[in-house]
Amino acid sequence: METMLKDRLLALPEAARRAALRDIATSWRVARIMDGAPGRAPVGMLSASLADAAGISDRMIWVSRATFEHLVLDHLGDPSDAAFRKKLLALIANVTDAALGAIEVRDDGTRTLRVLIPFTRGFHVTDTSRASRAERPTSLVLWFDDGMRVRSMLPTTERRFKSDANRRGDMIIDLNGS
Repeated sequence: METMLKDRLLALPEAARRAALRDIATSWRVARIMDGAPGRAPVGMLSASLADAAGISDRMIWVSRATFEHLVLDHLGDPSDAAFRKKLLALIANVTDAALGAIEVRDDGTRTLRVLIPFTRGFHVTDTSRASRAERPTSLVLWFDDGMRVRSMLPTTERRFKSDANRRGDMIIDLNGS
């Protein structure tokens, strides 16, 4: 089933694929996974240029039980935060627009790709009325274990994203060359 869905998504034009992935990210299937059900579901796809620059052959991004465990179970002390984190998955469809990433190889050999998703009105992480913070992009952290899966998401700035990557010694990928 996963393979068939992935193949169908890959065959769609970019705009239709983005809409389909956003629909999947807000679907009953992802909601069940984010409530602890087994399985995984696609929620986004890296652009070909970012995937190539990062050396990634499979551009599909998934959520899984491990995503649920990290994004939701780690935040059960604040139910509104856990619910907010579940809603964040809809914005992963915008990852196609990302032009900035950072690759980290951890001491245990685990690879992560951090991607800065540009701010998009209507699909963003920041939930604030403060103008200075309202239109920040989203940092998406992807792990490579069960495919490329969502590990965490948080609002940030491009400056902070690059500073954190440099501090960790990550390889920065900047498709805009800035």
